[in-house]
Amino acid sequence: GYENVNVWLLYEDSKRTLWATTFSNGKLYRLNRTANKFEVVSQQLNNLVAITEDSDGNLWGGNSNQLIKIDTLNRQHAFYEMGKPVRAIYEDRKHNFWLGGEGGGLILFDRKQGKIIQRFSDADGLCNNAVLNIKEDKEGNLWLSTFNGLSKFDPVKKLFKNFYQSDGLQSNQFSYNAA
Repeated sequence: GYENVNVWLLYEDSKRTLWATTFSNGKLYRLNRTANKFEVVSQQLNNLVAITEDSDGNLWGGNSNQLIKIDTLNRQHAFYEMGKPVRAIYEDRKHNFWLGGEGGGLILFDRKQGKIIQRFSDADGLCNNAVLNIKEDKEGNLWLSTFNGLSKFDPVKKLFKNFYQSDGLQSNQFSYNAA
């Protein structure tokens, strides 16, 4: 039977596996390329709004209040409470693991210990606490799209430089996943 599914994200990992996260029924799907159809991988990963693969080949997801290490084989997922939606997950070139929280700011997360190392907010110079996406430039700076401006973050000096509509942005407010 046909199932009405609202796909939020498509993500292709390093093995060319195509993943789909859904927002209506809270399932994670994987494309079976042989059968040319999506199959349910897990029904316990509710409303994933972020998904990425780290350099060790682990799949990570974020939902409305958790970071999740996704176990694609045994479905023994590891859940880490964040208290806010995890909108972005990014591993930089130095293998630091960054999270963008909607209302939670920029978060440095330790994958081995499974805990937050450091959190940066507007009190630290971030333009807005809703970090929607994270990208890295050639110099190793992180660029963070938010609900109120664009932040350039130097992870070595721990300094932010913010850009707004007055600097030439099309708007101060970025959409979800925009980068």
